[in-house]
Amino acid sequence: MSVKHVIVIGKKKYDYELQPARRFTVLVLRELGIEERVPNEELPKILLKLPEIIMRSREDESSKQSEVMRFRVSPEEKTEIERMAFENGFESVSAYIRAVALGKFRA
Repeated sequence: MSVKHVIVIGKKKYDYELQPARRFTVLVLRELGIEERVPNEELPKILLKLPEIIMRSREDESSKQSEVMRFRVSPEEKTEIERMAFENGFESVSAYIRAVALGKFRA
């Protein structure tokens, strides 16, 4: 059983999911490609630091992303890719394609 949440930082919403287990909980932020096992006793500390973790992750990613990739798709493929990206909680199609291509998310 997983629990889905939203955290707002500035004017931006970030969806995240908690997947509890016996000793660990998996924290998933699909948009940022984060999926971490956290010991249950550490979870409150991690959740308090979540805004800082998100901001640091965004800064790290944006500073690394200097290259541009382009490719062609059909109108139907474009619609389907956009639908999948937003249904799976990604902020942008680019974030979705990057996560899928790098194996950080399975569609």
